[in-house]
Amino acid sequence: MVRERRGATVIDFISAVFKGFYPYFAIPALAVICYRIHRRLWTRGETFLLVFVLAHALLQILQIVVGTHILYISRRYLLPCAPFLFGWCAWGVWTFSVWFRNRCGERGRAALIAVCSVLAVLLAADSLAPTLKRHLSGGKGREREIVETVAPVLRKDYRGTRRSVPLRDPERYASGFRPVVVSDYPSLGYWSGGTHAEKGRRPYDYWLVEAGERPPANGRQAFLFVISGREYRVYVPGEKSKKEL
Repeated sequence: MVRERRGATVIDFISAVFKGFYPYFAIPALAVICYRIHRRLWTRGETFLLVFVLAHALLQILQIVVGTHILYISRRYLLPCAPFLFGWCAWGVWTFSVWFRNRCGERGRAALIAVCSVLAVLLAADSLAPTLKRHLSGGKGREREIVETVAPVLRKDYRGTRRSVPLRDPERYASGFRPVVVSDYPSLGYWSGGTHAEKGRRPYDYWLVEAGERPPANGRQAFLFVISGREYRVYVPGEKSKKEL
């Protein structure tokens, strides 16, 4: 039985698939595909290309469903293949511009430039969106500030072995690099020079605890950070001091 990913819905799955094809290119491409099939302009080469794009998406989804029994896909798995649709979109834009130019003269050239400019802006905006979100969004901005503050300290403090045998987990990738950092921010572990781990899943080297959270039972406090007015404590394995108790 396929289950939904925790915190996700079927709507989230459909949205990820939709966004994974660059909808502002894919929707015009779909219109062109339907038009070419209707006018019997469709070729065998186009059939091969379309089947390749759709098969790639289907196989990506099936790998996750078969391996984890979760109905989930990240748009980043679909994006590499999406540009194969751009050819139909470009054909549609060019055909429209020729038709418009034949009817309206030089204004057709202006229409072509305008449409291409809009598509270029949308593509650039889509590429910059994750970076802008990381800097402007409240939650992402706080995560960035935490990582930039805490990671250099952990990287400098760690003195243990640089690699260990990673925990074998068929559903999650686990790196062998150390330190192992437990937190709600996966990038913190990687920026610290090691890897991220979820709470209770493997032995840790550092454990980041936010205000109001329960610290690890076998840990002692090593660092205290105040970031944007909130306290963040980092624990390492070991007995708690009397002050902490």
